[in-house]
Amino acid sequence: ALPISSGSAFWNYTEGYKTGLTLQMIQRAPSVNELYAYGNHDSTATFDIGNSSLSKESAYQIEWAWRKTQGLWQGQINLYQNKTKNYIYGFYTNDSDLASNYPVRQFTQANTTLTGYESELLLNPQGPGFSARLFSDGLRGTFDDGSNLPLQPTIRVGGHVGFDQGIWSSKLSLIHGLGQTRLATFETYPTPSYNKLDFRVSRKLNWGTTDGNLYLMANNLLNDTIRYSTTVESIRINAPLAGRSFILGLSLFY
Repeated sequence: ALPISSGSAFWNYTEGYKTGLTLQMIQRAPSVNELYAYGNHDSTATFDIGNSSLSKESAYQIEWAWRKTQGLWQGQINLYQNKTKNYIYGFYTNDSDLASNYPVRQFTQANTTLTGYESELLLNPQGPGFSARLFSDGLRGTFDDGSNLPLQPTIRVGGHVGFDQGIWSSKLSLIHGLGQTRLATFETYPTPSYNKLDFRVSRKLNWGTTDGNLYLMANNLLNDTIRYSTTVESIRINAPLAGRSFILGLSLFY
């Protein structure tokens, strides 16, 4: 996708605070798969049928932003609405391929409206020592008839606490995803809520002209069953995110 035209205006109404509007028009040509696919797509477990009549997407977006950019506490709020003409998506036809039994997905397009927000509050985002972040984001997408877009993200709330001092850094993060029940007419599987707790600690290394990091990552410490609503239903149902895992690694920079 490429921005065809855009413009923004911001007002620094006092030191460290600003607000403003951004207007943007973006166009995207259909991909080769969306145009010409015809056959099994094993990574999504679908039988895809392209549509050579697809035209380019044209998205028109307006976004309002408020930001605090100085001080121990910083943060921002963004509210936006995107209206897309000829939005391209995969429509499930309720048929199945006889050989693979994969559901048939036909690429088509329609006009849509997406409305969403992003927000975060930061404590000591740049300096050493303790830091913290709280955030939330969400999106609602509808077709012109008011029905839901497929693959909609859920509302998320979460944050992290971290410590960065000298050669050591660490971060403990928690994300809570609300259940997503706003399904397209051809979707059948709502995603339940989830909690994702991760931890990372790392130590900087130096050997002459070579720098590096020794790190330990612990992912999904609660071993929660996490299914993302932004994945196609076959993946959503049969391949949730990995459970609890630990990674010990070394990265080097020459």
